[in-house]
Amino acid sequence: KPGDVLPPGWADLYFGSLHRPNNMRADGQAAKSSWMPTIPFSFIRIGGDRTEFPGDVRIGDELKRVTKIKEALPSPGGDNLRMVQRSETTGPRGLAIIEEREFVYFDGHGAAAAPAPKLPEAVWKKPLDPSPVLLFRYSALRFNSHRIHYDRKYAMEVEGAPGLIVQSSLLGQLLIELCRENLPGKRLVSISRVNRQIV
Repeated sequence: KPGDVLPPGWADLYFGSLHRPNNMRADGQAAKSSWMPTIPFSFIRIGGDRTEFPGDVRIGDELKRVTKIKEALPSPGGDNLRMVQRSETTGPRGLAIIEEREFVYFDGHGAAAAPAPKLPEAVWKKPLDPSPVLLFRYSALRFNSHRIHYDRKYAMEVEGAPGLIVQSSLLGQLLIELCRENLPGKRLVSISRVNRQIV
């Protein structure tokens, strides 16, 4: 209902991509931007992100999100670029969300995926089938036209992926929901994720 607090992470759906089809690269990302510099690489992945929730967002709030480039670092060999963007979302009660997201830009196929690190036994588990339909519907919710999430042929033949790539934002939201289910009386302050399976 109007005035109810929106669960953490859900406000991300309010800020979908704004580029039109006539401003789209082959991968579905924006070709040009009014605020981003031209990036001389063909492909993009999310390297990781950290989100803080210092305030709350309520149904009916008018929100404003400002995104700035915090840093951009080319690799020593110049074969990729890592850029961190910082976004701050404010509403009627002030600062509500801070997000820092690392983007990795590269050409050609990414390096072979690093072996998964040995992790401790999970405290909570929730099986999920990341079906093509789920990935498509989540991309549609966020107005995300990045083809690696819904076009298997493109993902495998052009970008060299083993199949469709699950959205990092979907994984983050599922982790948040797992926390909410298992710690219903607690307030989530921040979440941080690192993707080790990229360039």
